[in-house]
Amino acid sequence: MSKPDIFPNPLPLLSVKNLCVNFGSSAHPIRAVNDVSLSIRRGETLALVGESGCGKTTTGMAVCGLQNLTSGSISFDGKSLQDDASMTHAEQFAYRKRIQIVFQDPNSSLNPRMNLATTLEQPLRLHGATKVEAQQRADWLLEKVGLNPKHKNRFPHEFSGGQRQRIGIARALALEPELIICDEAVSALDVSVQAQIINLLVDIQEEFGLSYLFISHDLAVVEHIADRIAVMYLGKIVEEAPWDKLFSNPQHPYTKTLLSAIPVPDPRRVRPDRINITSEIPNPISPPSGCSFHPRCPAVMPQCNIDAPKLEALSDTHFIACPPAVKRHQAGGEA
Repeated sequence: MSKPDIFPNPLPLLSVKNLCVNFGSSAHPIRAVNDVSLSIRRGETLALVGESGCGKTTTGMAVCGLQNLTSGSISFDGKSLQDDASMTHAEQFAYRKRIQIVFQDPNSSLNPRMNLATTLEQPLRLHGATKVEAQQRADWLLEKVGLNPKHKNRFPHEFSGGQRQRIGIARALALEPELIICDEAVSALDVSVQAQIINLLVDIQEEFGLSYLFISHDLAVVEHIADRIAVMYLGKIVEEAPWDKLFSNPQHPYTKTLLSAIPVPDPRRVRPDRINITSEIPNPISPPSGCSFHPRCPAVMPQCNIDAPKLEALSDTHFIACPPAVKRHQAGGEA
């Protein structure tokens, strides 16, 4: 899928700077998110990709206010989300509806005791809609996500997994947000249903000018929706680039490993460029020194276990945290 590189407003809608989220004791913290910076423009999709446990979901929860920050800052539309003390309750209430989330598991994210009508109408009533307005909006939302408004008296267990995720999307759209965080929104679905939900998200984005933070462990999925991709490993961003550049010319060894793991359509074939990593992800309680990927890296060099690398610019849009790869790139060699 090809999407435009130029957006109506070049200024970021969301800006995250030096985000850190620690768990556990202060003496032995688990650095779930370690100095992460990212931005998303209006109408843009940033995919945050990495293995389970790398800090993707924690980053998303921090962005939407469901996870406290250890340090760093998050601003939305130019206003810091840490400035709640300077905002009245009414301002906070109105402001926070601009960021919504679609969770990974629609079974657990929907209240089994609420029918479809209550699920969609309740937040609308909470934000001032009349009963009639909420009912009309709920019917419109169901049609927009491809469901029949006549079924709004049914309960979540009466729908399939794909239909329940459509309900989750409708609920996220109810308050007319500007940013939606999709936290592994299609990972629990069959492949054919995944494609339907991705197409729905793309159509909704084009119609309403939404921005997405699309969290996934699967590069094959985000290829069809992302404008830019940030690859995350053990709490840090190791590579960020437009989706086409990242797929055609990955620079970080971890990115190359993830891309090589994308299966080919023929199950009898094995990718000739497959990179196998046999070791497990290091313990986040005691991460390795230097580059956190170096114990598993197929291209490790002696200096990789000394200094923790920072993101460096290969171009205006391509960033990588791997000094040996940066040097090879600058020398005109294959990174």
